[in-house]
Amino acid sequence: MHVLLIHPSPPAGAACGVADYTQAMCAALGHDFASLHQVRLAETGARRNHLLRVMRLRSGAHRAATKLPKCDLVHVHYADMAWNGTRMFEDAYEVFTRYLSAPAVVTLHEHPWFRGSRGAEQPETAADYVFGLLVAGRITGQGSIEREVLSRHVGIHVHHRWHKRVLGNTGLPEAKIFVLPHLVYRCRADPGAAQRFREKWQIGNKRLLSIVGFVFDRKRYELAIEALAKLPADTVLCAIGGPLGSESRQYLERLKEVAMKAGIGRRFIITGYLDKDAFDSALRASDVFLLPYGEVSASGSLARCVGAGAPIVAQDCDSFREIRDEGAGIELLDTSDTTAFASRINRILNEPGLANRMREANWGYAERFSLEAVARAFRQWYERLISQLSS
Repeated sequence: MHVLLIHPSPPAGAACGVADYTQAMCAALGHDFASLHQVRLAETGARRNHLLRVMRLRSGAHRAATKLPKCDLVHVHYADMAWNGTRMFEDAYEVFTRYLSAPAVVTLHEHPWFRGSRGAEQPETAADYVFGLLVAGRITGQGSIEREVLSRHVGIHVHHRWHKRVLGNTGLPEAKIFVLPHLVYRCRADPGAAQRFREKWQIGNKRLLSIVGFVFDRKRYELAIEALAKLPADTVLCAIGGPLGSESRQYLERLKEVAMKAGIGRRFIITGYLDKDAFDSALRASDVFLLPYGEVSASGSLARCVGAGAPIVAQDCDSFREIRDEGAGIELLDTSDTTAFASRINRILNEPGLANRMREANWGYAERFSLEAVARAFRQWYERLISQLSS
């Protein structure tokens, strides 16, 4: 049995959590059992409603599907933005799945249905109408293009139980949906590396709050900045990451203005993109992680935080609630109440016993959903599916 793990190639030099996940999983499964393949589309990032460019991208997906190496099972790690944005009508993945010759499973790291768009998409642009007509004959009954594409897989992996409920409510068979939380990357940085990070950014012995990942407005950094203004002066907020794209850069500039107006501009640090060693050092240096956002897909950022061990304060939402209930050291609340948000952070910072219990809970969760444990669960799932297909 051999499984081919697939993800689209990220832009040159760009960080990509899905690519990291896929590469780590391939290594853990072993190259005698699995191999890695990057799908290189002809023209990534094609502008929406630009018919010729979207057609080229879809042609690239066709070629990629028909030229895959032979295998027993294809496992695609899917994020909609990697296949040309959030509109399934213009998504190259519809073409890719249509021309696969081997049975396929998919991990939905990102999907419009997990961001509140729970119904079927409706055409909005000229390109939507054109590509909708191309696929219309393949949609059965009252189905949707999204459901049609997902139904082409013999199995669908999601990271949360609520994801399974969303898919089940569209009519997809629940027996086909496999729930397995996001793997946890154990932070390998030692205390010395954490101290060097603090020295580089002139943090010293101040208490360090951190938010992990790209700086997008959906992550609601402004709530963390408002909470920071209500905390003692020896507390610093660090954005471990940087902007991605023009809208993200504009949002970051607005955040800097908010911090300056609140008189805490010097207490708000933005690291920008970090290599793996520096990233792990920043994680290890953190005293508390903040996740003030409720729009969550795979929870990759949270998994990084759990792997570093430090206590986590997060928005009360389905994804984070599930991970807390599985045993992670997370405190949940409505983070839009920034007074309560600041109070909860301050309590953890000032109660070492509580912080240590939360840290131990995170280590335990990290062990249960380590790379090795998740790889074993995937292998069992693959073997079960292949057995069903053969019977």
